[in-house]
Amino acid sequence: RIIGMSRSCSCLDLKEDAVSRAIPANNRISLLLDVEPNRLGQFRQRLVLFLDHSKQFRVNVDVIGFVKGAKL
Repeated sequence: RIIGMSRSCSCLDLKEDAVSRAIPANNRISLLLDVEPNRLGQFRQRLVLFLDHSKQFRVNVDVIGFVKGAKL
């Protein structure tokens, strides 16, 4: 179960409330992210999900992309 999260910048957020969401063992879930880059070029940020499991207490989610020609 997700009990919290941390992010590398305010330009990255979850579009839904993921806290208290269960992650089945040996499975996966989908999360919708809201990404608002503040500059053109390569985009790399990290979202950390904290779990209530004793053996795997966090999951790192790396978000990588490239921004060009966007209105910032």
